[in-house]
Amino acid sequence: MFVVGGEGQPQSIDPGDANAEVSTNSIEVLAPSEGLDVLSALDVGSTVVTPNGDGRNDTFELAYSLLGVQASQVVFEIYDLRGRKVRTLSADSRGEGRYVEEWDGRGEGTGRVAPGLYLARLSVTTDAGDFTRTRIVAVAY
Repeated sequence: MFVVGGEGQPQSIDPGDANAEVSTNSIEVLAPSEGLDVLSALDVGSTVVTPNGDGRNDTFELAYSLLGVQASQVVFEIYDLRGRKVRTLSADSRGEGRYVEEWDGRGEGTGRVAPGLYLARLSVTTDAGDFTRTRIVAVAY
């Protein structure tokens, strides 16, 4: 909404043609056809987890934003390098917003995992398709 001729406006707006050589009275907005990336602003706190209870790097945190979705299935899982699932941390329906997933270095009902490299996998299923991001996490004691 524009206020024409209002006092205190940062820039005045005067009625009439801004350029007499332009013969249209319309505006056209162009946007890319591929749209927004559903999984956006992926941030990792630390890629090394030392779950020994000292309060430093005890968990792996993955922060991300979901864009342009109302209710999509989000799954956050940890895998070992052989491709075996170590733990499912969340499998929820989520809408647009900022979220943080956290892994404490424990397996599914097994206690702490062995030291080594693991894959943190975040998947979002939408009507437009599946979106997945994977990050490497090192566990050390």
